[in-house]
Amino acid sequence: MNQTQENHLTRAENTDEVMDENAGIVAGVPQLLAKQTDLKNSITAVKQKDQQKGGVLSGKAQDKYDAETLMIDKALEVAAGLFTLGKDTGNNELKDTGDITKSKLTAMRDTQLIPFITNIYDKANANAAALVPYGITAIMITEFLTRITNYDNALGAREGAQSTKTGMTSSLGEFVKSMDEICEDIGTLSLVTKSGFPEFYVSLQSALVIRNLGESSGVLAGELAESETKNLFKTGITGTTKFKLSNRGATILQYFLNTNGGPGTGGIELNPGEEVIKLASELGNPGATYLNVTNLSATETGNYRVKRYVNT
Repeated sequence: MNQTQENHLTRAENTDEVMDENAGIVAGVPQLLAKQTDLKNSITAVKQKDQQKGGVLSGKAQDKYDAETLMIDKALEVAAGLFTLGKDTGNNELKDTGDITKSKLTAMRDTQLIPFITNIYDKANANAAALVPYGITAIMITEFLTRITNYDNALGAREGAQSTKTGMTSSLGEFVKSMDEICEDIGTLSLVTKSGFPEFYVSLQSALVIRNLGESSGVLAGELAESETKNLFKTGITGTTKFKLSNRGATILQYFLNTNGGPGTGGIELNPGEEVIKLASELGNPGATYLNVTNLSATETGNYRVKRYVNT
């Protein structure tokens, strides 16, 4: 979900909250109550579509990571045989080909890794008979090629997922548009409450305004890299400060209070798609004023959203 869509979702949620807080008034206008039901359903649909969009890519990213790990493990095994063969026979080309480390391979970009790994396979295949005494059999070399192919296929699938994600972004835009239309209808219908319930009317009109996300608006959202911890708010937090915490991605997130913007313990963990409302006092470390979030996955990108309510 891009920032503009996040702004529109926040507008819809704010509108729904004002209507919930004034349920008695809303119930007295059947058409307004019906529109609020539509709005709740629309908000849920937007969040589900956004979750689905993120999940397409994260699943393919995991497939790519798994295939890469298997390929690199086999590459190191075969390379060790090449290195020893090259050393024993004085063949510096084989020795240099086999002189690799796991950290070197994992640091390579995809465009570098495939040619590099394929060269190891080519050298092993060309020297298959000589490698047998070093524990590298023809079956192992064939398996190595299979793992290279699987990794190459996983790369293609991930690129396909990127295209699918782009298509889903367009679909998400249609869901947001529908949600906006409901908000506009609510704004029109609420005119009947202007004279009898002026405070409600003013609050609702204020909620219907689209505002940019940011700390000043009380809403923050974005992505988290693998194992990343991010500070969201660091001032104005007391034990009674209320937050709506959301997990919009495919990883587990940890929300917690801390004395600084770094990693911490305690707080709560949210599974993908979960959303809760919590007081700061329920997020651990009493007296701490930093609200942080950590992506607990070391292999996938996370996605967070948090709303801070004004202290009352």
